[in-house]
Amino acid sequence: MKTIKTIVFIMIVATTSLNAQSDDSKLSKHSPNGVYRDYKEFVARHYTDSVDISKPKASEKNNDFDAVVLKEGKHKRKYTEGEIYGYSLNGKDYRYFDSEKAGSPYGYFEIIGNKGLIIYRQTENSNQQDVTYDYYYSRDLTSPIKPLDKEYLKHELQNKEYVVSLFALKNILEYKNGEYTVSKIFNTYKTKPSDF
Repeated sequence: MKTIKTIVFIMIVATTSLNAQSDDSKLSKHSPNGVYRDYKEFVARHYTDSVDISKPKASEKNNDFDAVVLKEGKHKRKYTEGEIYGYSLNGKDYRYFDSEKAGSPYGYFEIIGNKGLIIYRQTENSNQQDVTYDYYYSRDLTSPIKPLDKEYLKHELQNKEYVVSLFALKNILEYKNGEYTVSKIFNTYKTKPSDF
């Protein structure tokens, strides 16, 4: 059974955070902070609810949580775990996923790559000095999120050259020329016929 963390995420905007967008996550380019009720709103960049980015306020966030709270002055709007598809915060996009299988990843995942495979990260451990992440992937923004691991990835395509290229990769998080190498390998072989 999942351990539900009692963590509340408070979305408060800071004008100093506007340039915090990762290089490869272009989904939220130039958009204010807000939440998306479903996948269609997410890809259309149409918020269900948002916060005005022009108001200078302190920013506070925690990446693992089971609720999203938008806060403007004294007003709060709370979205319970899984009630929304995702949200944008300070130029970063997050997607919710829960497979309901024991031991499977769940919660909100930060999208850090979207060229081919969607690459995610989620805070594993955080303290004052160190933050460590677990990394995940999905084939697209509607497919299940799985651990970013060669054993999972090898089943995505039925192509021997893909598997050989995948296992030749020394660092699964290798990032070159604005793209994760694992996504480049996937893109190269996804249109080739099955040879297993």
